[in-house]
Amino acid sequence: MKLEIIHWKREILQKLQVKAGFVDNVFSMLEKRVAKLPTSERCCALLLDEVSLKRGLTYDKTVDEVNGFEDFGSGVRTGKYANQALVLMARGLQSPWKQPLAYFLACNTTPAETLKNVVTDAVCKLVWL
Repeated sequence: MKLEIIHWKREILQKLQVKAGFVDNVFSMLEKRVAKLPTSERCCALLLDEVSLKRGLTYDKTVDEVNGFEDFGSGVRTGKYANQALVLMARGLQSPWKQPLAYFLACNTTPAETLKNVVTDAVCKLVWL
């Protein structure tokens, strides 16, 4: 039974295409999940973390795309190799839930203007849940 569940989860993950930027499916799923919570448990914190990545390129044959370049989710990639990932997550303050919301790939560090726009967008998306 456990092996069947692992296979099932693996098949779902293989079909799920997550690209740099906000994952809109996550927000629609989170909206349904949060709607069931009492108002007091809907408050959350927006967490940001930037982690180092090893530089390198990979080819994704399912979408015929080379990955590993700087990508802030706008559909435009630069020619710079990404060596940092900025990850955003929402975490409940009164309730023990957490949900990754987005990731962005940067060369060295995320520019301040881009970071400001990403945080503003995240807060706006969370407020409308």
